[in-house]
Amino acid sequence: MSYVIHIQKYLERLELLKLLATNRLTAECSALLRITTGRFLSRPERQPGYSVQNICADHSE
Repeated sequence: MSYVIHIQKYLERLELLKLLATNRLTAECSALLRITTGRFLSRPERQPGYSVQNICADHSE
């Protein structure tokens, strides 16, 4: 089971890097990600349905 969590963390980090690389994050979303990313990336299994897309959904351009 732990390998699934490791893969999930890796995929979420890739998604975050992709968003940052394509410069699609607004200032609000960037600030929100800075506040929540550490907790989110370290314990995604405790936050079902919580993803980079959900964090940014209300802050997209």
